[in-house]
Amino acid sequence: MRRGQSTQVYIIVGVIFFFGVVLGFKLVYDFIGTSSEMRLAEFQTRIKADAESASMKEGSVRKYLYTVPYQTDQVCFYDKSAGSGTLPNDPALRAMIEENKNVFIVSGDKLRGISVPRLKTPAMYYCVNASDNNIEVTLAGKAGSALVRKL
Repeated sequence: MRRGQSTQVYIIVGVIFFFGVVLGFKLVYDFIGTSSEMRLAEFQTRIKADAESASMKEGSVRKYLYTVPYQTDQVCFYDKSAGSGTLPNDPALRAMIEENKNVFIVSGDKLRGISVPRLKTPAMYYCVNASDNNIEVTLAGKAGSALVRKL
């Protein structure tokens, strides 16, 4: 091989390597995003079913461990009937509350809301910090609803 040809081979190998690394990072990033959405869907399905179950068992008390989406800082529960107060100033949170969302997943500055029927809280707002992408809460059956409370 001549000197010019070997330089071209190195350039071609370098370009292929660069695009392989970029594509690899994109695939990993997309996978994490998809996985996080799947975790959100699983969390929503499980907490709705558990709240429904607890609400039908007056006096029942049970601890639940939920897996939450990646990078979740905390999960907050909102119950407008639990006390007096005004809607929060945050426009995104206010809009979600007006759409009847009552469970909020906080990830840095990102906020996602879901609606869980029959869920009540001891105060208007009740937040649980996430640890290793999990939260633990207790649901107690009380008067046809599921009361979220501290462990």
